[in-house]
Amino acid sequence: MLGVAGSLGGLTACAPEEEPVRIAADPSDPEQMVLAEMYRQVAELAGRDVGIVGKQFTHDADKLALLQTRDANLAVMCVGSLVMTANPGEAETLEAKSQEANADDSNDVDLALATYDAAVGTLPGAFKTVDPSPAEGCADDDHGDLPQNIIPVYEAGLFDRGVRNAMNKVTRALSTTDLEKLVEKTEEDGDPGAAVNAWMQEKTGMGSELQRIVDEGQAREV
Repeated sequence: MLGVAGSLGGLTACAPEEEPVRIAADPSDPEQMVLAEMYRQVAELAGRDVGIVGKQFTHDADKLALLQTRDANLAVMCVGSLVMTANPGEAETLEAKSQEANADDSNDVDLALATYDAAVGTLPGAFKTVDPSPAEGCADDDHGDLPQNIIPVYEAGLFDRGVRNAMNKVTRALSTTDLEKLVEKTEEDGDPGAAVNAWMQEKTGMGSELQRIVDEGQAREV
């Protein structure tokens, strides 16, 4: 059973005025829980209070809607499905440009960059993201022929520059193969915490093993 934080608990060493980080993710989807765990650990390493808002989502537009209600303030999305569901007209335009470029054997259209730009343009002004991950996910979501590069979407002002830089580093370090292996390990272990923590240390050099991960591992061994 994938772990979901039942409550946010008390604040850690962060300043009292800092808003707790609430990450939207579907607890029945190992990929979503792996991605949520990555940004959970980035925030925890910065001393932030973090919890997972467990909810099932039909598509990324549902996550965006949840952010707009402020029931969560961070969600991990994929650019193609976000554009396809939140701005279908732009998705059709992108697909048409890609098909034209393919027909002309032209490299003029950088579809990944164009889709990322469209996804960013879809976000309301109250929300921000970082550079897209090379990794693609959300394979089962409706995305047409658009790429599915991963992005964390969060409420503007939620993180300072240091945390944003750390989020960008983690996002850019992730590959599709890494994500697939982390999902596989999570399905074996029943929880993404330890696998994600080890990956972050190996691929980004950030942080150390979190006490929460140690405690959860010990609990599973009993």
